[in-house]
Amino acid sequence: VSFVSLWLIFFFVFSNPVPAPWNFRALFPAVNRHWRAFRSSVLDLLFPPFCRICQAALEEERAICPRCESAVEWIESACRRCGLAVVNPGDEPGCGECRGRELWFDRAFAAGVYEDPLRQLIHLHKYRGDPGALAYVGAVLSRCWREKVAPALAEAGVGLSLGKFAVVPIPSHPVKLLLRGRDPLGELAGEFARLTGLPLRPLLERSRWSPSQTGLSRERRLKNQRRSFRARRRIPVPEAVLLLDDVVTTCSTVADAARALKEAGAGRIYVLAAARSPLTGR
Repeated sequence: VSFVSLWLIFFFVFSNPVPAPWNFRALFPAVNRHWRAFRSSVLDLLFPPFCRICQAALEEERAICPRCESAVEWIESACRRCGLAVVNPGDEPGCGECRGRELWFDRAFAAGVYEDPLRQLIHLHKYRGDPGALAYVGAVLSRCWREKVAPALAEAGVGLSLGKFAVVPIPSHPVKLLLRGRDPLGELAGEFARLTGLPLRPLLERSRWSPSQTGLSRERRLKNQRRSFRARRRIPVPEAVLLLDDVVTTCSTVADAARALKEAGAGRIYVLAAARSPLTGR
């Protein structure tokens, strides 16, 4: 029993990537840095780095080899409203997928198309807790922030000062967290905040249970997330918010989350996801 207790304490203290008062790695950056270096050295010695997609041996620690990474379809041209990859988005916001819909957010951004191998890496992190996949998807989000989101926010005059801007991850229902034993999106948000230095604030919570979006039709997805979120009480909502998600498909989840933040007083709301589904209903 004592061994199990010590292991649980060790895992909780040193494996929680989301900054919190009980996360000693967040309180002591030097301990965090040395721990990461030590853990990486031990893992490299015991388990040489390999590509998560084709299992090819790698000379350095990374999640994917250059050949597999070249197959990722990065989004270069997208709808200026929902972030869907389109060839000629035009100057006006909106496309055939989102025009006429009330989305509640100002603009959505996504790094790549939700196809393999990016989809495989997202699943490796989400369902298997692969640390290499977490690092890769976090880096993908960080690069998209630097190259797309930050310039767009600067052009729109959105300030990033403390108290006026925050990154808000899409929360999971407590029952789902209990069944899964971890919070994949919370881990991803923590990695993104570590890489960008942006403030991370848990402003949202689930107001009701909703079935998983996986496998649902477009019509079911649009109805499934209605009134699923609410803003936490007694936590001030900043003027601008960046909603963070791993995958955006029909925008139903992020739209309802944006609605809850708008009703709580948020001014401008933007969405950032690692991947955007090429077709609604997938």
